Amino acid sequence: MSPTTGCRAIMRRQAGVIGRQQALAAGLTRHQVAQLVDTNAWSRLLPGVYLAAEAPLTWQAWAFAAVLFAGPGAVLVGPTAAALREWTPRELPIQVAVPAQRRVRLHSTAITVLRLDVPPDDRVTVAGLPTTTRLRTAVDVAH
Repeated sequence: MSPTTGCRAIMRRQAGVIGRQQALAAGLTRHQVAQLVDTNAWSRLLPGVYLAAEAPLTWQAWAFAAVLFAGPGAVLVGPTAAALREWTPRELPIQVAVPAQRRVRLHSTAITVLRLDVPPDDRVTVAGLPTTTRLRTAVDVAH
């Protein structure tokens, strides 16, 4: 599979979104990633996170962007986890938690990064996104 084909497959699974590290792991070079941005084939959503030109900027795209930007250990929490399960309307900002010892700086009205330890037993994947379990989500939104 060519790097471009691999990136397209990733973007199809992730609502049109891809992280720089995913693109490099698929075989693109840094120069090729920059060229895709320069030619408007991809647009930069967040540092190191891109959206395909033909993909709509949906709530789900923002959710994937938030998780990719936040990096390892990131998990959707609170109202975002509830919206992912269609318990509540899908609204911005996307709430994503990172391990408490990590510092993640982001200035975005679309995403809120929380420093919060979410134990492995409280994590699941829903629609390809890491999120809190049904019980943890219910408890979080009840507060």
